[in-house]
Amino acid sequence: MSERTNVVIASIGTLGVAVLAAMWMASIGAWGPAVYALVLAAVVVWLLVSAERRRGRERTGEESPHHGYEVY
Repeated sequence: MSERTNVVIASIGTLGVAVLAAMWMASIGAWGPAVYALVLAAVVVWLLVSAERRRGRERTGEESPHHGYEVY
């Protein structure tokens, strides 16, 4: 699998687990930890996506053999 696919799967899994945990915590009346779990999951997903986007930009620069400075 590609790295981008791994990021998508990890993001969906993280959000899914956080939502299920938050639903369980809300059902027992623990609203504070439920909100904390959701916010923490959102931060983790944001970090995963931003790291993949930054890595994607670096890869496109490395794949290009011409940098614009060569004279033909």
